[in-house]
Amino acid sequence: MTTFGNVLLALTMLLGALAFGLTASLLKHRDGWQAAVIKAKDNYEQVSGNLIKRQNEVAAANTELQRAMLSWGQIWNNVPVQIFNAQNGVLQLGIGQNAGLSMEGVQGNIAPTLYAFQPDPSGEGFLYVGQFKVTNITGTNATVQLTRLPRPNEVATWRPGAWRFRDEMPQGQVVRFDDLGVQITIATEQGNERLEKIKTEQANLAKAITQLDQRIAELNGLPNAPANAPEVLKKGLVASIQEEDASRNADLAELNRLRHDLFTKYNLMLKLKDDNLALEAKLPGGETVINAPKTNQSAKLD
Repeated sequence: MTTFGNVLLALTMLLGALAFGLTASLLKHRDGWQAAVIKAKDNYEQVSGNLIKRQNEVAAANTELQRAMLSWGQIWNNVPVQIFNAQNGVLQLGIGQNAGLSMEGVQGNIAPTLYAFQPDPSGEGFLYVGQFKVTNITGTNATVQLTRLPRPNEVATWRPGAWRFRDEMPQGQVVRFDDLGVQITIATEQGNERLEKIKTEQANLAKAITQLDQRIAELNGLPNAPANAPEVLKKGLVASIQEEDASRNADLAELNRLRHDLFTKYNLMLKLKDDNLALEAKLPGGETVINAPKTNQSAKLD
């Protein structure tokens, strides 16, 4: 074999080895791309399924939102409100027929009742106030009155400003607010009853304290009593009873002394009598009384 043949053989072997390496690398990259394509296909199918599910959920949510919005009816935002009559719950609105409002007997686009909401003091959202009835209307203003009697101190929580009004509200919300209103009314009545009970108990306590002071004054005396008042009222029962006890004890002591004095004198009289009898027996002619009995006794004091 010539030199040229050896060179060709070596070159052929080198090119074969290079081709084998390139083929192996190409097969490896092909397998990687095929795995990536299969994975991407699987991810696409999974994402497509979730996307369809999410699209259905969004459509259902939009439907529910539209249904809820229809239940709330027409809305008026940033309506200027002033308290017109606090006692009867009357508001003055800065809108009228120009905003589509109406009232009974006047043609319009909506019912003559409105649901009012005032801004929350925290600045987040609105607070439900109540249902109002349009009582008077002009082109640019209207007065509305609460459809029920205001609860005590309720109007004091109303703040003039930019309110929100609706001409409809979901029935479930209406029932909920009505139930809450009934609970508030019941709680208010119970609170008023408790306050009245407390007032009655305080009045009874005041009477009891007055009577107690009178009884204490009767016991200790009234220095400022009228001049013609009984002495027992001036001195008091305690001092009067003490004086009576002292007087009685003095009388008892005097009585006891007199008893002892009486018994002492009585015993002395008996002794003198016996002594006289003994002396008579010693006199001439005293034999007639010598046998006279002697008393020979004395009284004993118990």
